[in-house]
Amino acid sequence: MSYMNIAAAMREALAVIDVEDISPVEACDKYLFIADTGGVVKFDSSIAPYMRKPLERAFSRQCRELGLVGSARSTKTKTLLDGVVFYRVWQNPCDILLIFATQKTAHGYSDKELGRMVRNTEPLQKLQTGNRHDDGIERKRFRNDSTVTINSATNDALSAQGYGVVIFTDYDRAEDDGNGAGGNEGDKFGRGSKRTLQAGSDGITIAEASPSRTPIKDQEGLKPHQAPRATGITAIYNDGTCEVWYWPCPHCDKWFMAKWECLQWEDGKPDTAKVVCPCCGESIYPDEKHDINLAGDYMFPGEVDENGIRQVIEQPDLYRSSFWFEGLCAAFNDWGDMVKEYIVAVEHYEKFGDESKLQVFFNTTVGRPYTPIAVDSELTGENLQDRATNYQLPQGVAPADTRFLLATIDVQGGANSRFDVQVMAFAEHCQWQPIDRFQILLNEQRMEAGEPQRVQPHVYVDDWLPIIDKVINKEYAIDGTDLTIVPRLTLCDSGGSDNENGEGNTTFHAYQFYRELQKKGLENRFLLLKGNPRAFREKEWDGWTKISEPDSSSDHPMAARGDIPLLNINSNVVKSSVYSSMMNEQSDSPRYFRPPFWAKQDWYNGLLSEEKNDKGQWYCPKGKNNEPFDHAQYAFAGLWHTRAMAIDWDKPPNWAAPLNINVNVSMRGEHTTASQPRKRKRVISRGLT
Repeated sequence: MSYMNIAAAMREALAVIDVEDISPVEACDKYLFIADTGGVVKFDSSIAPYMRKPLERAFSRQCRELGLVGSARSTKTKTLLDGVVFYRVWQNPCDILLIFATQKTAHGYSDKELGRMVRNTEPLQKLQTGNRHDDGIERKRFRNDSTVTINSATNDALSAQGYGVVIFTDYDRAEDDGNGAGGNEGDKFGRGSKRTLQAGSDGITIAEASPSRTPIKDQEGLKPHQAPRATGITAIYNDGTCEVWYWPCPHCDKWFMAKWECLQWEDGKPDTAKVVCPCCGESIYPDEKHDINLAGDYMFPGEVDENGIRQVIEQPDLYRSSFWFEGLCAAFNDWGDMVKEYIVAVEHYEKFGDESKLQVFFNTTVGRPYTPIAVDSELTGENLQDRATNYQLPQGVAPADTRFLLATIDVQGGANSRFDVQVMAFAEHCQWQPIDRFQILLNEQRMEAGEPQRVQPHVYVDDWLPIIDKVINKEYAIDGTDLTIVPRLTLCDSGGSDNENGEGNTTFHAYQFYRELQKKGLENRFLLLKGNPRAFREKEWDGWTKISEPDSSSDHPMAARGDIPLLNINSNVVKSSVYSSMMNEQSDSPRYFRPPFWAKQDWYNGLLSEEKNDKGQWYCPKGKNNEPFDHAQYAFAGLWHTRAMAIDWDKPPNWAAPLNINVNVSMRGEHTTASQPRKRKRVISRGLT
């Protein structure tokens, strides 16, 4: 066995304790290299001065918890992950835990970002052991015995072991509670903080994110500098020191919060965007942004008075330090581009009633919690029912200005099995009015002891056949005429629950029914659908619906085999658009909702039964009936699929034309709904040649 001589041992020991009397920001500016697209770049804190104080505070013994709220494209993640890891491993070795939203993003950061940073930052290069097992995807160990563990917020990751530093990145992207074995074990930030207790004043727990949780309805009593009440990173911020980034005006020397509302521009000219000082009204232009950022500072609540003058105040307890800056000062946010994005988001909302682009803009570009219209709304069933007096038609009669009908079916299995049907009339600009609602309970073609039997969509394929005459081919009288109109399209839920024993297969029977419609030439008037938000990109606009052609032939020879179209619905987006249309009180606007006079209070309550949770997702509280809202969602999905909202009403398609030339309008009994039945192509083998 060979031994290291004393000189070599001393050299190695000196390398490990090769520290320098230097602050965190100075150290990062001097030594730190961070990963960039395809390579590495030198860290420069002057690019994002609003990250200097949070980085310094992360090494203050007065601070044990730190929360940062900010916009995207701001270097906040790079600073608080790479900067803290680098300085802590080099200057104050300890065990560090980095928590990501998912295991996939954790591994991606470890392999590409952290690995490049370590290999290119000189003080960390010297601390690498050279052993392959010390440079893994989930753990990196250094010669000074410091370790960096990279994981997601599982219960195992937040249990048992102690750390000097725990950092949560992109905090709002994962559940607040841990996941994995053990189920729900409580707030992940609090549990992360417990992991650093044994480190004493040397330990710290950090969380950073762009806020994405939906504020709650009650916002009374907010204190200065507090963000709208919400869960996630916003709650962490509100429970801390609530320090906000301020700018000094170069004209009047007064301090003001660098907020989105300070930005002004000429109509139709986003490139004219400039900041207007709320104190003196003078303009600050984009080329001045870097300088005022360098002069900016975080202020405690009450540190700047209503006149913009900085006051001397007593420093609050820094145990939980929290910081908030908005996208106006973010390093890589161009003011003109911000305005363009905002204008596009507003136009998108006005066109489709969809808030998703506005939410993305305020959450990520501005760095502020977004309050959806539904949360602020005072809309009630009584409000809608009061409006119904303007549309006094009996049930089953379409308005005189109807252009097309959409029928929707919600399939119910189990003990109360049925087809729940609703029919909506659409006028020009897709103004909509429910004209009928009923249930298909019995199948007169399936008799036992002389009695028609209750439909069981999950058990009998034949129980789907009544849909043809009772929905697809059903004629509706048009007010003031002798004409009738049939639905342009029937949209039907492809799922539905099985019976109480978990038996049956609703989806399988739905596919079989569609094949029966193909034989009858009715497949163009019927479409299966499914609420499936996972089919859509999460962080960008991706439409309301998508057609897929499922293939489950490996499960059953008669199952879908890529021959049946399925309409996937971006449920959260579509439901928000439905709600926005009901909020609208301008009777001449697109997608205006005309409340039906015949509907009862319970129907209106069902239309408003769903609420938004803290992540902005629609859900139905237990015990409420949401079928009317589901039907409206299906109908709006039909609007998107048929491109009805893009119709040029001066040149409409024949199914949305005026009554005298509309293909779906005729005298009673004279409608032709079937197209030429599709024949299966026969393939005749010619044998081998």
